[in-house]
Amino acid sequence: MHWFSFGYTYRRNVSPPYFALLCVLPPRLSSFLLFRLFTSHLLKNSKMPLSYTPTIRSFCNSDAPFLTEIYNDNVTNTTATYELEPLSTAIMGARLSAVIAAGFPCFVAEESYNSQKILGFAYITAFRPRPAYRFTVEHSVYVASGARACGVGTLLMKSLIHECERLGFRQIVAVIGDGKPDSPSVLFHKRLGFRESGKLEGSGYKFGRWLDTTFMQLTINGGAEGPPDPASLPEMRFWEH
Repeated sequence: MHWFSFGYTYRRNVSPPYFALLCVLPPRLSSFLLFRLFTSHLLKNSKMPLSYTPTIRSFCNSDAPFLTEIYNDNVTNTTATYELEPLSTAIMGARLSAVIAAGFPCFVAEESYNSQKILGFAYITAFRPRPAYRFTVEHSVYVASGARACGVGTLLMKSLIHECERLGFRQIVAVIGDGKPDSPSVLFHKRLGFRESGKLEGSGYKFGRWLDTTFMQLTINGGAEGPPDPASLPEMRFWEH
């Protein structure tokens, strides 16, 4: 396609003053600027695979506003969480700070070239508070709407699984709202090696309908095949108390 034709096709995505400027610039320069505008538009608005690897790092307090926005989008538009009302930044920040204070990992995915662009986050919490459950954790992962189906969730989960292995946990549990066998979340977890371990039928009610809750789990560090590792985080914490 001729670059001018390309510009004609794309002009509705460029505000009139900018398009007028492009028309009077030298052809090579206007073509370059159009290409940059077009690729920027695709990255922002489509779900095409990312052309770069996002940076995965630990959560810090300044991330709270961005993670709140991602989480609240899931609250409002999806069954990924059974929360019904959006959270304030203060509440979300307090929740994630409690995760860190408990010694659990919380990872954030950000654009490699833009540290202000958060693409998603993932963390673990105790599956249940009773001490016999100490080797089992429950995970949560949320991805920004414009970055879904681009590999961000997979990168976050692989980092989280690796850290859980390092800390000495044995089971990672996923609690999936509206977990039909063909739902994207169930299929996503199967690709990571999770297996279905149970279902609570009609256990949630959101968006005017009853939802089944599916439990999936991933066995790590040999699962129940061996005794607890005295050097693992859950075991050391147990004996500290």
